[in-house]
Amino acid sequence: AEDKKAIKAGIMSGEHADVWRVVVAQAAEKGLSIETVVFNDYTQPNEALERGEIDANAFQHQPYLDNQIKTQGYHIVRVGYTGVWPIGLYSKKYKAVADLPQGAVIGVPNDPSNEGRALRVLQNEGVIKLKDGT
Repeated sequence: AEDKKAIKAGIMSGEHADVWRVVVAQAAEKGLSIETVVFNDYTQPNEALERGEIDANAFQHQPYLDNQIKTQGYHIVRVGYTGVWPIGLYSKKYKAVADLPQGAVIGVPNDPSNEGRALRVLQNEGVIKLKDGT
């Protein structure tokens, strides 16, 4: 019998890890062994992949990967597609977007690719108006 090595896949904690439990189980049914390595910081999976500590990762969209390659000099390429999680608005204080007061302070991601996604969501919800061309 051939000795099969598990593929080490870097994933994010939380909902990503919940979904990946199902992925790992379904892969096992087809004879594929996947070992997940869970990260809590979005910079860590690409760093680990670049260093050869994992075989693959699945947590980012293409604009984020492109930015990471440009800014960090990674030698990583996309080899397939996975799901992209929707971005959302979360609050402990407000129950709906309509409840946000004028001048409310809203945090957005601090990386260019996800910041753009967040700003478009805020515009789509009528919270902000972006200048044309942004």
